[in-house]
Amino acid sequence: MKKIICCLLIQSSIFLIIKSQDISINVDNKMPRQLQSIQVSIEFSFFDNCLRKQLGKSFDLSQGFAFPFTRIMTPHDTGIFQIGPFNFEINHIRYTSDSVKIKVLPALPNKEGVYISSYIENDKTILVIEQVYNSKSNNSDTENLVDIVIRDYNKFLTHKLGKNDNPLNFNKIVVNNNGYYLHYSIKRYEMTNYTGKDFQLTNEDFKNLPKDFVLPKIVVLK
Repeated sequence: MKKIICCLLIQSSIFLIIKSQDISINVDNKMPRQLQSIQVSIEFSFFDNCLRKQLGKSFDLSQGFAFPFTRIMTPHDTGIFQIGPFNFEINHIRYTSDSVKIKVLPALPNKEGVYISSYIENDKTILVIEQVYNSKSNNSDTENLVDIVIRDYNKFLTHKLGKNDNPLNFNKIVVNNNGYYLHYSIKRYEMTNYTGKDFQLTNEDFKNLPKDFVLPKIVVLK
């Protein structure tokens, strides 16, 4: 497993005081594909605490639009990567963030297809439905996008996640021999299990799957 570790020194000092503080790393997609950009951000509270301690109630604090610790990352290699932990030092105090693991999958082929996968996050099964589809437009035209639907039974409930629910342009938009453009769509769902036990999804749990689609093993955790 590869690690991405960075140390940012905001103020230098000779004597360091180690202090535990909540500094969280957030990734908008923990299972991207090669060349599929993800957004990584660091959220921390110690900066707010420093400002409040110094300024008291003289100012109100709110989140600004330009957050300097947000970056867009584009993976080139497959595998499991760990982002963090990051070390910050301010006012002679060292703060350490948590870490996040991401799994980079191989890039999708430049042809139409449906791809279903899953991963576990916070003891929940996250279902990922990806599609590559044709369109006569080089914009995000959804005319030929098949709406693959999960059948919600009493045994589980799904909840859409993130900003990736809307169709996105394929990483490399290409024109095939018929004059169509390829586009990419991704939907992610958090699945809540009501059965009290783990169970495996089957093709019957979906609507509009392609004929003879081979569903990988996906277990919804209890």
